[in-house]
Amino acid sequence: MNRGIMSELGMLLKEKSILLVEDDRMLREIYRDMLLQFTPAIRTAENGRQGLEMFFEETPDLIITDNDMPFVTGTQMITQILESDPGQKVLLMSGSLDEIYSPFVRYTGFGYIPKPFNATKLTNKLIEIYDS
Repeated sequence: MNRGIMSELGMLLKEKSILLVEDDRMLREIYRDMLLQFTPAIRTAENGRQGLEMFFEETPDLIITDNDMPFVTGTQMITQILESDPGQKVLLMSGSLDEIYSPFVRYTGFGYIPKPFNATKLTNKLIEIYDS
């Protein structure tokens, strides 16, 4: 991965808190480990309901969430969050077809990244979110 991009993301996220919401334990750990390169302030939730609770306990600077989860989906969680905090930065991840999420992403204005992705794609998407 390009050191300049890594450095730029490190500067952007250095003092940011992230809420990572992913129901797959292994993926949650992989994504958390990717993000720990940039900030130590990462909290994880295993579903959208837990993500909502954690959001309202302590509002993060950024939410990175899967969509297809039990109890509350990522888009349901995001909709509720944006009602109370319209400026919340969000990155939606999904292994489903991009076309399903395009209207929702355009309407809400937050980021989207299709799964699977690598550290470079995640890094570029996070820079895009913070540059917008």
